[in-house]
Amino acid sequence: MVEFKPTYIAMVILLISAIVLIIYIFYKTKAPSKNEILDINDYDTISVQVNGKLYKLKFADTNKKRQQGLMYIETLPKNEGMLFVFEKPGIYPFWMKDTKIPLDIIWLDDTKQVVYIKENAKPCATTVGAVCKSIIPTKKAKYVIELNAGEVKNLNLKPSDTIEFHLNNLNNL
Repeated sequence: MVEFKPTYIAMVILLISAIVLIIYIFYKTKAPSKNEILDINDYDTISVQVNGKLYKLKFADTNKKRQQGLMYIETLPKNEGMLFVFEKPGIYPFWMKDTKIPLDIIWLDDTKQVVYIKENAKPCATTVGAVCKSIIPTKKAKYVIELNAGEVKNLNLKPSDTIEFHLNNLNNL
């Protein structure tokens, strides 16, 4: 008879818990179908200055807008992007499913300080059986900004930088 040590059992439980969490996140962040696509031209826009450069960001403040993000967008005009606003700080994974363009993704805490950056996130193939890998930040964030790939490098943006913007006219978030 095989005897299992308590540390082995704890590791198995931890592994199973991690797998369940990943499956939950995968199904919780289900992408909208092409029939459910929102027109991002109808989103509110906010001007955000990042290291002296002005960007016009589409404002994603609902679950549906956040789930869709920049999916299905063929091109993103220069100096444009998307600002995701969450109700409270948390670990918010992003993925590139059905995203057609590479992006720089910037996570900011509730003080608008950069806490995590993913440069040049590549679009994910959506062929049958393809799995899109989530990009999981290491710190909690309340805001996430997506810009064209290469912008983080052009701006010399790094963790601990602060990005100022005001949401006073947009639902006081």
